[in-house]
Amino acid sequence: MRSLQVAALALAASQSAYGYVDTSPFFMFSTSDLLNSAPKLSSAAAITSEISRTLSLCPSDHYIIVSQPGVTARDYSSKKTTPTLAQRLSSKGSHGVRSSVSIPDVVGEIDTEQWRRSLQSNCKLDVVVVDATAGSIPAYASFPKALHVTMPAPASSTASEALGDNDALLAAILDMLPSSDYTVLYTTSPSQGKKDAEPAGGYVMDSEAQEMLHIDLKRDLSPRASNSSSGNTTLVDGALFERYQFFTPGIFQGLLVGFILLSILYVGISALSSLSVTYGAFDKEQGQLANKSKAQ
Repeated sequence: MRSLQVAALALAASQSAYGYVDTSPFFMFSTSDLLNSAPKLSSAAAITSEISRTLSLCPSDHYIIVSQPGVTARDYSSKKTTPTLAQRLSSKGSHGVRSSVSIPDVVGEIDTEQWRRSLQSNCKLDVVVVDATAGSIPAYASFPKALHVTMPAPASSTASEALGDNDALLAAILDMLPSSDYTVLYTTSPSQGKKDAEPAGGYVMDSEAQEMLHIDLKRDLSPRASNSSSGNTTLVDGALFERYQFFTPGIFQGLLVGFILLSILYVGISALSSLSVTYGAFDKEQGQLANKSKAQ
């Protein structure tokens, strides 16, 4: 029974660690002073609007928008999978990075088209769109000021290897930048297959785990039902001192105060009992002693 409870807790913990259903992460790092903090969970509309306002100020010389489909936050749990991205996000000051943001769970799909329009209208930049599904990008005589790169979606069987290749491509793009003043917006989206595999209501355990928990609940509840019908109470497994707590702080304080009061009572009774007065002290004086006392 305890093993099944531990398994259920582990499944719940893995769900909270790897994010919500139909969400994907968003990353941003820049050599300019931009956003440095963000919530763990955010909507795509909020991120799109906030980044659009930031881009309208034209904070950098070069802009790289990366679109990575078919991934979730779980795919980026290991820094070894995407070392370039992890290094630029984790170490400020390295490679001139002054601000970075990581949002593990973004609900919805970010509208990169709005960012492109913002760069075109406010910064007067032509955004060059590149499809890097072949694993390479064209060679440019003069590198474009704004670049939108669409990475290939990794296959489920080789997700780590594919993300590693995409990360190497990102590193090559950063090395080709003629200026050290840049901003990288790394957007992701879950694959349609992952969306269809997951129910809209949230995480569901597989059939084997559900059957095991169902059998365990039957075994746990059946003796309780029989005992409650007969008027008996089922005791918790374990030794006597494991089931009950006999010495609480309240009991300890009560015993201490009671001991002090009993000590005071004992001292008072002892003091009263130690008094000794003779019976003659209460008798009336007679004879010559009585006359002398009257004369005085």
